[in-house]
Amino acid sequence: MSHPFLPTAVVVRVLGRRRAGRPGWTARRRATRACAQHRFRIPMQVNVEKISPVLVELSVEIGADRVKTEVEKAFRAVAKTARVKGFRPGKAPRQVLDHVYGARVAADVAQRLIDETYQQAVQEHKVQPVADPALETPRLERGKAYNYKARVEVLPEIEDVKYEGLEAMAPQPLTKLAT
Repeated sequence: MSHPFLPTAVVVRVLGRRRAGRPGWTARRRATRACAQHRFRIPMQVNVEKISPVLVELSVEIGADRVKTEVEKAFRAVAKTARVKGFRPGKAPRQVLDHVYGARVAADVAQRLIDETYQQAVQEHKVQPVADPALETPRLERGKAYNYKARVEVLPEIEDVKYEGLEAMAPQPLTKLAT
């Protein structure tokens, strides 16, 4: 099976050997999803502030349109399995789902956005984190851009050290002879 954006090795790895030879609707959909994960970046703005030689703060802003699409996607997923009293499973209106599951969906979407964008921001700005970041995550508000801050410890920058011309003495070994 060939895909216009992916090399054959990636398609075989994603789809498995069994499906690689027989393309079908599901195989094409999976290949397209794999293509989207490998090629497209999430549009965002990142500001890097160096607080100390070993501490960096990343301020990340994700656009409102991206937040809106992620919230819609999350509500569609919840709507398929939601059991709300008075409605058949999966048939509750959006306003009711928002009232019942709104806080959980907002927290899930915020965590997913942070997981996706933090790694991208670190790679784009060539930050070398030493430990996990300390996150300042505000509430997710629908229709607005989402901002969060991540403080992370990084490797310090060491300037070129001039070692030519330095003298060092080897220590004398201490030995006692048994007599």
